[in-house]
Amino acid sequence: MDSESAVDASVINESAANRSRADHPPLHRTPIRKNALPRTLVEQLICVAETLKQCDVSQLDNEAVHLTTAAARTAQRSADALIARLAQRADQLAATSEGASANEALAKGGRVSAAKARKEAARGRTAAKLPKLGKALDDGETSGEHVDAVARALKGLSDDQQATFLDNDDTLASDAARLPVDTFGAKVRRLARRAKADDGMATLQEQRAASELKLWRGNDGMGHFHGSLDPERFAAFATAIERETASLAASSDTMGNRKGPNLNAQALTELVSHGNGRAGRAHLTIILDGETASDGPHDQTLCETDDGTPLPIQTANRLACDAILRSVRLDDQGVPLDVGRRYRTATEPQWVALKAIYRTCAWPSCDRPVSWCQAHHIHEWDEGGATNLDNLVPLCNSHHHAVHEGRWSITLLPDRTLVVRQPSGECWDKSWPDRSRSRSEADPPPKPPPTPGGMS
Repeated sequence: MDSESAVDASVINESAANRSRADHPPLHRTPIRKNALPRTLVEQLICVAETLKQCDVSQLDNEAVHLTTAAARTAQRSADALIARLAQRADQLAATSEGASANEALAKGGRVSAAKARKEAARGRTAAKLPKLGKALDDGETSGEHVDAVARALKGLSDDQQATFLDNDDTLASDAARLPVDTFGAKVRRLARRAKADDGMATLQEQRAASELKLWRGNDGMGHFHGSLDPERFAAFATAIERETASLAASSDTMGNRKGPNLNAQALTELVSHGNGRAGRAHLTIILDGETASDGPHDQTLCETDDGTPLPIQTANRLACDAILRSVRLDDQGVPLDVGRRYRTATEPQWVALKAIYRTCAWPSCDRPVSWCQAHHIHEWDEGGATNLDNLVPLCNSHHHAVHEGRWSITLLPDRTLVVRQPSGECWDKSWPDRSRSRSEADPPPKPPPTPGGMS
């Protein structure tokens, strides 16, 4: 450290010691053996921590908040990368019986939960197996969450399958630097299925066998249940609950102002007692690309539920035997064709089309599922706008209010790029449909900004 940035380590050490509990001495007071270098590293990190603690954000304007958040995220990525390298080093020492494993070292040294330590240790091991992805993490080009997506995929692979998967290091490093976590995670899962040489049926059968539902009554008389379902049956279950919940919410005789979990419980009771569902046919949406439907699977096959959970093609074909099929034609950029202009509110076929394009709210970085959203007219109906897919985007309740009552504005470009502007008129961010794979692979979306004030 130079003279201008140096901090008196003894003063910092004493101050930090006073703030720490006696049974958990701070990291920099832990004895360092054999080498003086770690002491220097510790002092440098203490200086960084002190700098962060002294950052005063109380007078920042909107632009400064945005820029400072981006800088803080960069610092956060650097910290994640350092933890990953420390995990790797801990494992190296453990292999020679000179130290504890990464799981134990990270849990003790950072005073975090065992679950968090395991996740960080897995992140370090994954980065070690994929050097180029690890370098992207070290360089701040990608996030720990991207590496976590790869770590989860590796868990389900045998040694031979992992060897096949790890050949994709170049692709993974490049995609992790360009794509948001959700889109990257979907690509990782496809690569894992390819490494397994599995069409998805074996996985679905395992998930079916692991499905369960437990029921019990507590001492207070309340009934409880807990369950796990395979993707197909969960999609049918969740859709039935959502449809019944929407019906109850729209009903004038719904008791009180029930929302969320309480309304879900009422919906389940209604369905079990005398629900609106018809026996023999579940309501669920499966997204299947046209080339796969006509010619069979290919490298970019898309077959999944409307929330993005992959399904085997055989399952989609079975469900199609007793289903209402709707064709949603998209061009090579994911822009819908064959759209109609008849109604003010989005029709059911148009909602099917929106679900084929979006998994979530169209607002940048929003993860609210599309089933929670309302169809918003970009050019308002009252002002002559048509109920046409090129004039509709799904917005969650919070962001729908932001546009109508919060004076935020949005513009939908011909390629379905959504441009979001603040009340001041300044461009806030852009987003693309999360199912538009060709666009997301060609042009990476911008890094997500902080959520606008007053919205969640």
